[in-house]
Amino acid sequence: MIVLWSPYTAGPAASVVNYLLAPTVEKSVAGQCEEVVRDPTPEVLYGDPDLVHSCIEALTTRHRYCCATLSFAREDVDIAEWKTGNHGGLPASRCPDLHRASGASLPQLLRLERSQGRRR
Repeated sequence: MIVLWSPYTAGPAASVVNYLLAPTVEKSVAGQCEEVVRDPTPEVLYGDPDLVHSCIEALTTRHRYCCATLSFAREDVDIAEWKTGNHGGLPASRCPDLHRASGASLPQLLRLERSQGRRR
């Protein structure tokens, strides 16, 4: 598993929600900024994007959100099981805080992006 935390913690809620779910994303490829089409488009695994957006917008704190990307090998997570509500598809040993977070007071948004690997 690879974990990458975004350095961004403030700004419009639309920025982070759109980044997570948009069908395209800007990437730096060979020093050039390029719009890359996500194929297939990311899909929501857990959470309500509108609720997350509303909660972020309601916060008046300086740091309003945290955003991380967790990258797994295909054999690490059973997406079909996850979609049925069995979050055992993600082994607790890989990310124990994610399993405890279901009782969190702030909404969460988890998305799935099936990619063919990193572009360099």
